[in-house]
Amino acid sequence: MEEIWNIIQIIAAGIVLLGSAGGVVVTLYRYARKPNVSQNARLDKHDQLLDNDNQRLKALEAWRAEKNDSERLIMKALYAMMQHSIDGNHTQKIKDSMDELEEYLFKR
Repeated sequence: MEEIWNIIQIIAAGIVLLGSAGGVVVTLYRYARKPNVSQNARLDKHDQLLDNDNQRLKALEAWRAEKNDSERLIMKALYAMMQHSIDGNHTQKIKDSMDELEEYLFKR
């Protein structure tokens, strides 16, 4: 009977030993993986920030292209007005510039 209790104690000690060893292995695995997990989270945040910056840059580029168009029309109208003020002619150019400016401002 005492031998059976000894065998049961040996088996129980083996189970406890395997459980403790498993806990140590899991702890070491998590410790070894921790830098990758924190680095991946940081990289994901950087990717998100980069995407936001790219969206803002595209919006600014589109705004700038539109602004260039409006500046070109204003300069064209100003040029026509300057030509008219110098010699009193070129009224058709002023009318054409005014039509383009009106279309740009009110018909878009």
